[in-house]
Amino acid sequence: MNKKIIMFTTIAILSILCASMIAMSQAGHKPKSEFVGYDYRAVMGPNTIISVDSSGAPIIKMEMVQENIIEITLTIDNQVYTYPDDFDLIASSYAEINAVTGEGFARTEGTLVFNIAGSPTLSYWVVSSLSGYNFSPQGTILNPENIKIEGELKLTGTKKLNTVDGFGLTEGHTLPPDFTNQQIHQFGFIKDWTL
Repeated sequence: MNKKIIMFTTIAILSILCASMIAMSQAGHKPKSEFVGYDYRAVMGPNTIISVDSSGAPIIKMEMVQENIIEITLTIDNQVYTYPDDFDLIASSYAEINAVTGEGFARTEGTLVFNIAGSPTLSYWVVSSLSGYNFSPQGTILNPENIKIEGELKLTGTKKLNTVDGFGLTEGHTLPPDFTNQQIHQFGFIKDWTL
């Protein structure tokens, strides 16, 4: 009888030790970080212009905010998120454009605030070259159908997304019939996506 108790106790202790060793080895193990696809497609109405500085003509400097969001679809690792159901967007831009040549650059910052507990955010920073922004002496854009935006983007996150890192490209152009709305496409890669 004692032999059975000793054998049973030994098996129980060994089982507990094995389970503890497995748990400890997995506790320090983190999943391997992988880059997955990032695709952002937006249709935006005209930007709201905060300030214009034409004192250095023909260079025009503008600060803008994006308040006229028509639609946004974000796809990350084949998971689709839409505005405004899944997130809100806060975005602003600074641009310098040569009114004669129509060329310039823009810096854009945008933050997507997800509609889940803790409101995690995904932010993008874009630096773009601009072309086709030719202005009349009255300040009207001539031939807006020629406007093109091309640039690079960087992605980061906060809260639940604080380890997110990503990069990619962006492109954009105006849309018919009146060429006041813009179609923006960002595409690239993102890692540590946890939503």
